[in-house]
Amino acid sequence: MSSRDALRALSATQIIERLERSGVALQQAGIVFDADGTLWSGDVGEEACQAAIEQQLIREEARAPLQREAAELGLSTRGTPSELTARLLEAFRGGRYSELRACEMMVWCYAGLSQSELRQHVRHTLARRTSRVVPYRPLLPLVDWARERGARCLVISASPQIVVEEAARSLGFTAQDVAAGRARHEHDIIQPALSCPVPYAETKATAGRALLEGRAWLACFGDNAFDAAMLRQAWLPVAVRPNRRLSEVLGTVPGAVLFREG
Repeated sequence: MSSRDALRALSATQIIERLERSGVALQQAGIVFDADGTLWSGDVGEEACQAAIEQQLIREEARAPLQREAAELGLSTRGTPSELTARLLEAFRGGRYSELRACEMMVWCYAGLSQSELRQHVRHTLARRTSRVVPYRPLLPLVDWARERGARCLVISASPQIVVEEAARSLGFTAQDVAAGRARHEHDIIQPALSCPVPYAETKATAGRALLEGRAWLACFGDNAFDAAMLRQAWLPVAVRPNRRLSEVLGTVPGAVLFREG
């Protein structure tokens, strides 16, 4: 039996009722959402990376670090930068490349592109009819309610910053509402290195506290085990369509509930 079996499942309406009874002023509170698998279905970072591979958009500036990653995994270091990226992505999907390292790679693999070029690429990717990044509609009334009451709504993700910004923009989030993976930039050109740690596990909690700027962390929504650290920060931690790994640790998150559609 997974630890989720004993948890109460609440609808958006029931969650709102519980938050209204919290005694916390919404104007002084924050509500934090994971991105992939929570606010939307699909993985926007992986989808954007796959599309870049297919379009041979990965540039020579990323070759050396991609080769280093491939060599560490015992993979071939031959081929174009896009082929190297494809090899690493396949290793991640096959469980040979750690989730954190893969998330980091998908941030800096766009080295050589300008920020505007990457943003345009993401917009085109998300506009495709084949895109699997689809807003999770049952959760959105809660986002609307929180905004109407003056709560600060945030998105924290291990996917690339620009990529998450574009996916979250249609849901009313601004760039200032997003904490995600950031690459270094020089004169607007993406560099093959991180500018700060990717929000993952404990780093997601750190990023949330920084963005909330002293506000009460009223609620948090996530689907993956590496969301558990930030779920523990919230007065009301909510597991949204939790995967197996999160289900296994939900019992260690005080006060956790499950999100229920309807």
